[in-house]
Amino acid sequence: MALQDNKPKTDPVSSIGKVVPERESPTATSTSDGKRRESILYFLQYVCITWVSNKLTMYLYAGSSKHQANVAFRNGKYEVAVQMYTKALAEDSSSHTLWSNRAASYHLLGQYEKALADSDECVRLRPRWIKVKHCHAHDWLLVITPLKFDRNAK
Repeated sequence: MALQDNKPKTDPVSSIGKVVPERESPTATSTSDGKRRESILYFLQYVCITWVSNKLTMYLYAGSSKHQANVAFRNGKYEVAVQMYTKALAEDSSSHTLWSNRAASYHLLGQYEKALADSDECVRLRPRWIKVKHCHAHDWLLVITPLKFDRNAK
């Protein structure tokens, strides 16, 4: 059995003279580094594509009738919100959220019959949505049995 020299070998390719340990397996590190690089690249692609997609969606959505109606509703301009929701419903009448939001606008304007009609349509489109069922019941009570308040009564 011959004696092995345990001195570190100098890499002949490197002009700097880096020292490469003798027992290190270069394939094991390159495989894990390759997988790491690959996963980082996939992650960066996902982040970039997601960011661009979100920006594009926001840009396209910002001019839509639904967005304008939501902004008007948040600012308390319910008449404008009703007009914009009506315009959005002309584009997409199968959206239960548009019907629900317009019903809420009508409700806050005190137009309970119209709110009831819109919530009826929303219930037809999405029958298991508990939020609209609650609003529908509330509007139904306000239409069927109008509340009369006497502020002077004690």
